[in-house]
Amino acid sequence: MQEILTKNNSISEIVLACFVPPGTGADLHKNRQSHGIAFNCDGEKKYVFNDGTVCTVKKNTIIFLPKHSYYRVVSLIPGGTYCINFQLSNEESFLPETFQIRNAEEICNAYRSAEKAWRQRKSGYILKCKSEIYNILYEIYKESTTPYVPESKINLIKPAVNYIHKNYTYEQIDADKLSKLCGISYEYFRRLFRLFYGCSPIEYINSLKLRHAKELLVSDLYSVSETAVYSGFSDISYFSRFFKKTVGVSPMEYKKKRKWLTFAKLKPISIPNRRQIIFARYIFTPKSSVFSLLLRLLLWNFKVLNAKAVKKPGFTSFFPLSHKESSTRKISLKRPGFTPFFPLSHKESSERILSNRR
Repeated sequence: MQEILTKNNSISEIVLACFVPPGTGADLHKNRQSHGIAFNCDGEKKYVFNDGTVCTVKKNTIIFLPKHSYYRVVSLIPGGTYCINFQLSNEESFLPETFQIRNAEEICNAYRSAEKAWRQRKSGYILKCKSEIYNILYEIYKESTTPYVPESKINLIKPAVNYIHKNYTYEQIDADKLSKLCGISYEYFRRLFRLFYGCSPIEYINSLKLRHAKELLVSDLYSVSETAVYSGFSDISYFSRFFKKTVGVSPMEYKKKRKWLTFAKLKPISIPNRRQIIFARYIFTPKSSVFSLLLRLLLWNFKVLNAKAVKKPGFTSFFPLSHKESSTRKISLKRPGFTPFFPLSHKESSERILSNRR
């Protein structure tokens, strides 16, 4: 992985971005036609290469699959995997490598975004996939250059992290209170937190608030001031400044933009036909029961069939006919084989007797 991160390689083509559900996918891969970077979001797998290299990939682990490699995948614990296949501008050879991810949420979101863009194939989806894979490589580089933090030290700040996630929208949390929850000094807590998360506790809290504010704005259920309060910002003006500085647009502009994008994704509504209009008219009729609705639909369908087939010889009519339909029926009475359902009048009987004598 370090060879790809340190060398000046550019991605020339995105071949595929997909999600492989548990229990699916090929077990044997021969002569890969592109490079691949896969993220095992759950479960455990073992990759056995033809040169004898064995890579065990656990949960939240990334594996780099070089071009022209031969390998077999053995599923130890079922789980899903995201994968992005791509071509590099140069034809250098690389070795397979794995990397354990600490900030798995950011990596998983980048893979989801790339897979969604590739699946929907909207305008600019190639650029979107390239940007996401560069984000993934940047996160890997950032974590690889961050000093290793032992598990025992990570457990020291876990009470503070859990408290942040439960209460960041309800109260103003300061680092001094978090350090007391962990039972360590303020300076040591800040140093451990930055060492593991790459930012200060306040920056981490603000990032959570900002993400929650985006979700509320996209839902289109809350105003900007309500979004600020429900996201944990006590000062609305500070929220607007912080949002614009971080996102690049104001909260109102972001809300309008996301609303327009959501509206643009909607499919056009087809024009209803006559039967759908009548069906909707009966549905929205006040005080109409289900039985009466079904009865009306049944009678209406029979009437349509009656109107279409009344001109056919041998048709048995069972609805009262209009003046036009009655004229059509009188003409049809002269045809042999026509048997009416209703009793005939005296004039109709006479006409039928004369037609039978001819």
